[in-house]
This record gives sequence, structure tokens and C-alpha cells, in this order.
Amino acid sequence: MTWHPGRGEETSQELSIRFTPEEGGTRVDVVHTGWERIGPDFRERMAGYNEGWPAVLALFVEAAGGKS
Repeated sequence: MTWHPGRGEETSQELSIRFTPEEGGTRVDVVHTGWERIGPDFRERMAGYNEGWPAVLALFVEAAGGKS
């Protein structure tokens, strides 16, 4: 899917999310590419997402009734 929250579509990145069953739960792999489309400060934004994805994924875990 494309991802451009709060920004124009021309800055969109691509997200690939894969769910893999594992003993006792599910493994979630997120691949987030296309950062360079954001602009010259894309490295700073990347750092924020590296910190933010665990919080976002924890919301999905909570909604599914699981453990993070």
C-alpha cells in the first residue's frame, strides 16, 4: 500500500506488511520504502518512524487481544 499521512500523494512511500504464523503467535514484518520522496529531511523522518512503528503495531496487538 502507499503511505503519505498528512502529506501530498507525491511524497507517498510504499508499505509491505506480512503476517506469518509462528508458535504461540504471529510474526509481523513491515517493509517501508520510498523515503527519498519525502524530501531532503527524509533521514530525520525515518528516525521518527523507527521509533513509532512499535507503538503502532502494539495497537494492532491490543485490538486483536494478544500480547506484544
